[in-house]
Amino acid sequence: MDNRKIEEIRENETKLIDEIKQLEKENQELKKQLSNDYQIKMKQLQQENRKLKQQLSNSHQIKNQQKEFIEWLENLINNANKVLDNPKEDEEIKSYVLSRKFVLEHVLSKYKEIIGVDNE
Repeated sequence: MDNRKIEEIRENETKLIDEIKQLEKENQELKKQLSNDYQIKMKQLQQENRKLKQQLSNSHQIKNQQKEFIEWLENLINNANKVLDNPKEDEEIKSYVLSRKFVLEHVLSKYKEIIGVDNE
C-alpha cells in the first residue's frame, strides 16, 4: 500500500470518528431535551389529574346535596301525609297541609326533572 492510500484511510477514519463524536453529542442533547420534555409533561399531567380529582369530588358533593334535598322534600311530603291521614286533625289544617303537599310534590317533581332523576 502506498502512502497516499494510508493517508486517505486515516483521513476517512478521522472523519468517521468526528462524525461519531458529533452523533454522540447530539444523542446526549436529545436525551437531555427528552428528559426535560418528559418532566414538563409529567407536571402538566399531575396538575390535570389534580383538577379532575377535584371536579370528581365536587360532582360527588353535588350529588350528595341533591340526594339530601330530595330526601328532605320527601320527608316533608310524608309528614303532610301523616297529618292528612289523621282522622282527629282539623279539616282546615288538612286543607292547608294538602295545598302545601301539592306544592312540595310539584317542587320535588320539577327538581328531579331538572337534575335528571327518574320521578318514582
